[in-house]
This record gives sequence, structure tokens and C-alpha cells, in this order.
Amino acid sequence: MTQSRAALALQAFRLLAVDPVGLGGVWLRGGAGPMRDALIAALRTMAPDAPWRRLTPGMEDAALLGGLDVAATLATGRPIARSGLLAGADGGFVEALSAERLAPERAGLIGCALRDGGVHMERDGLSAWTPTRFALLLCDEGIEPDEAAPLSLVRMVAFEVEVEGMRPRDLADAVDWGEADPAAEIAAARARLAGFGPAPEQIVRALTEAAAALGIADAEAVLRALRAARASAALANRAEIAEEDLSLAAILTLAPRAIAAPPPSEEAPDPAPSPPDPAPDETPPSEAQNEQAPQIPAEILLDAVRAEFPEAALAALIEANAQRNRRAARGQSAASKIVQTRGRPLAARPARRLSGGRIAVLDTLRAAAPWQTLRRQGAAAADPRPILLRAGDLHAKRFRQAIGETTILAVDASGSQAFRRLAEAKGAVELVLARAYVARAEAGLVAFRLDRAELALPPTRALARARRALADLVGGGPTPLCAGIRLALRTALAAQKRGRVARLVFLTDGGANIAADGRADRAAAMADALAAAAQVKASGLAALVVDTAPRPQPAARALAEAMGATYAPLPGRDSKALAAALGA
Repeated sequence: MTQSRAALALQAFRLLAVDPVGLGGVWLRGGAGPMRDALIAALRTMAPDAPWRRLTPGMEDAALLGGLDVAATLATGRPIARSGLLAGADGGFVEALSAERLAPERAGLIGCALRDGGVHMERDGLSAWTPTRFALLLCDEGIEPDEAAPLSLVRMVAFEVEVEGMRPRDLADAVDWGEADPAAEIAAARARLAGFGPAPEQIVRALTEAAAALGIADAEAVLRALRAARASAALANRAEIAEEDLSLAAILTLAPRAIAAPPPSEEAPDPAPSPPDPAPDETPPSEAQNEQAPQIPAEILLDAVRAEFPEAALAALIEANAQRNRRAARGQSAASKIVQTRGRPLAARPARRLSGGRIAVLDTLRAAAPWQTLRRQGAAAADPRPILLRAGDLHAKRFRQAIGETTILAVDASGSQAFRRLAEAKGAVELVLARAYVARAEAGLVAFRLDRAELALPPTRALARARRALADLVGGGPTPLCAGIRLALRTALAAQKRGRVARLVFLTDGGANIAADGRADRAAAMADALAAAAQVKASGLAALVVDTAPRPQPAARALAEAMGATYAPLPGRDSKALAAALGA
């Protein structure tokens, strides 16, 4: 019988409370609200004495890792170190709020502390190693697929919990302790867990084979599944891991990471006759120990996963994991630039002059504090200023600012297929602009027909404005392809000058028949179009040529090759397929 999502989530949090360091943590997906708060409150109830720290995306490195205590250093005249948030969480939990906004470099620092079991600080003239072991709660509030907690941290935690769609009644029933004392239960389970020995070979083999059947090649996932099974056995007051512990571990740790469907369940064959028992003095100790271990085949664990996750739910998990892995393999991330005015805070850097930037006061004081005793000697002894600063102490603030994308769609509005092409382009523009707030995306539309090209929609993020501009766009007539390419290129280069990442998308069958000078000469028109395409290639802009003909056309492929663009024949596709090709 399958459990509710709330009951499974509470099971994961109970196991995490028993072995927080071994399990690493939990990826808690969904917006902030009563569901997430109730689960976190349950964890705090189960481990009331554990340290608890909250981490925000904009936290400075000094606050995270530790650094110079400015006030104490100024008071004593010698460098005094202070510990950071991660060191203070030793033996407890770190709640990472808005984990989808964690910068890669910040995620790397947290991941190193998780992996190494400590924080290595090298800053402000100080060097220190502080051991710390903690569990990480990745509170991910991302909505779009690209908005997610860093995969490097997701892979270091054992559990994945989705709070969206969780029923309040199920959650209230799951966290109803009744007369039980959850803290005492967890403390007793931890004491039992400390007495567990190495896991038998059969159990490790069963988890490894189950992970392989689900397409999981990460050894860390198998180790975390084993840790979850041990914690489950300790909670159930068992001295060794049982079949139900392994099944629960497979459901909570392996199934959410599946990237392949397990093979269909088959009837187990009749067991082969066992060989005669060897003489007592011929049985090695290791074999005697393994004979006492439970014989649990991997198929039992896969059956538990199939029972808990219907085929459609498991397929959705597999597809989501595959997309996540593809984005990680491509290194897909939003383009950004480092500025001195606004954006996501970064570590300050020394600066001889600001040139329009802002002083990082705390970092400047931190750089000056260790030298105050030396600076007070000699001629500066009578200086009345409380703090003596030098030019080398000056630090400037830095920020990472996301760079938005501008997509220019150049649409062949000529001929009998103009209406269909324009409908697809309009739909694609709307889908691109639907994600404008998150991705800072702009979309513009160039339409070419008769003897000219026109900017039907200047680059914009306003969906309402785009709809009004596109409503009266008409098509028909010959194809001035060269004019369309040139206008689209100029528009994209203008967006690039504004500091945006520009790309070009051409919807055409490649059949030009109006030359650059307006003559109706097909050969000259194709030569001019290929020359304009070469200019696109020279600009270095990313480009996509979508062949909209009923059958793929050599002319469109030749145009894509001249541009150095990607060629995509999409006959019969709608605006959603086109937007998917654009990465919307």
C-alpha cells in the first residue's frame, strides 16, 4: 500500500534527524508556505538540541566561512579571528533559503565544507581549519526549469521532497505525534545506530543492483541509500537492516534520482539446490557471517519502487532528472557580468580608486585593522584619528548582474505559406515573452515581404505591447530575403551594444527572389542573401534557421551553412514546438 507524499516526506525527515551527517540533507522543493514550515518545524522538534543556522544567497564569504573580527582586532591591536556560519552549524543543520539563487562559487564553498567535514579559511591574513559536520536543507523556491538549486549540492544530499501539491490534511496527520516524544525516539535511534557494524555484502549488492537498474551510476547515491536503511533499522529498534528498511531507502533515495525505468518484474525462478554444507573447519569466517545476513534480491527493492511510484510518476521523475543532467552537462547558466553598482553581491576586492563604485566599508576596516599598532608608532603617534587608513586598505563592492537575452525572429511573410509562418512566429514570440520576467528576455520580430523588410516589433519584454504590434501583421508577395537578414542583423547588433546577449532566428524556406537592389532576379537574390548570411557568421551571433517548407529545402540548409547557424526543419510544427527549439 502506497503512502501519502506527506508521510513519505516525514519519513525522510525522521531518517535525517537520526543520521544528519551521513545522509547529507534534503532538497526541499516548493514555495515558502505552511507545508514547508510544518516539515521544518517537525525536524526541529525531533532534534531540538542540534545547532540550526540559516543561510541566505547574498551572505558574504566572511560570514559564511569566518574571517577577521574587526572590533576585537581594533580593540586589541592584533588579529582576532571569528568563526563563520558553517562552523557554528557543527552537529546540526544549515537551512539554505532561496537555494535556487545560490551562485556557483558559493555552492562550491558549501560543497567543499560538506565533503571535507570542515572549513578551511584563508583570508584577511588568517589561516585556520575548523572541523564541522552538518546536514543541508536546500529550500528551493524555483519555478522555471532553469531555476533550481545547484546540482553540485543536490547530489550531496540524500532526499528530495516536493511540497507543491501536498495535502494539508495528510501533512497534519503525518506530524501528529500524539503522546510520543519524537526527540527521545530520535535520541534512542542514534544510540542504536552507533552500535551498527559494517553492512553485509548481500545488502550492498542489492542496493547497487537496484541503483544500476534505475540508471544511477553515482556511488554516493548507493552509500546514502545504505545510510538511510541503517537509520530506518535503528528507528525500528532492529539490530540489523531488514527488507523493509532497504525498500524504504530505495523509495526515498534511489527512485527520485532514477534516469531509467527498471525492467518489468518477472517471476523469480526456482532456487537451485544448495550445495552440501562444508565441514565446520572449512567455512571461512567471512562466509559464515554472510550466511547469517538476509538474502534480499534487488528485484524486491525495485518492486517497492514500482508500487510506490506508478509508471507515469516514475516516467516524470526520469524525464526531469534527464533534463537536469543535460543542463548540467551543457553548463547552462544565465549570462552575467560583474559591475560596481547593483546586482547579486560578490566578495569585495582591493581598489586603489573607485571610479564610480562603492566602498566596502567592512572589508576596508578588516584590511586596516591588523596594522593599527604599527601605524601608531613614530610620526603617526599623535594622529587623533581613531583608525589610520592607507590607500592599500581600500576595498570596493562588486555585484554580479544577469545579462538578458534578446531574440530576433526574422519571418518570411511572403507567399502562400505566409499566414502559417506568421501564426507560428507570433505564438513563439508570446511564449518567449512569457518567461521575460525570470530570464530578462526580450523578443523582436522582423517581417520581410514584397521589396522590403520592416521591424514589426522592436525588442521588448512587454507581452501586451507585442500582442498589439503583431495583431495587424499581414503577409503575401515575393521574398526579399537579403533585406530581412540585414535588418535582423542590425537589430541584433543594436541589442548587443546595449549589453544584451542577442541571437537570431530565421523562419524561411530559403527561396529568395528579390535582390538587394529591388530587382526581381532569383539568382542575384540568392547571391545577395548568401552574402548577407556571411555577415551574420562574421558577427559571431548565435543563429537558427527554421525551414518552414513542407519538405526540407536545400536552399534553407545552404543559408544556415553560410550563417554558421543551426538548421532545423520543422514542417507542420506549431508555435510550442518552435518555442521549444528556441529554448523558451
